[in-house]
Amino acid sequence: MNQKQPNRRTAQQWQALIDQQRESGISQKAFCLSRNICLSTFTLWKRKLRQATERPAQPAQPDSD
Repeated sequence: MNQKQPNRRTAQQWQALIDQQRESGISQKAFCLSRNICLSTFTLWKRKLRQATERPAQPAQPDSD
């Protein structure tokens, strides 16, 4: 009963894959098929990382009374 562990990637690893796909010039679907990556997971991480860079960290603001 040896179950296969899911392949866990860090945010940095996902960013590297996203960059590789962009530079390859092939579609996301073809890229994911060639790398045995789930297209929906790839798309989810692409959206997640894009949102993280679009939303700059907001400094905490003191209460103004």
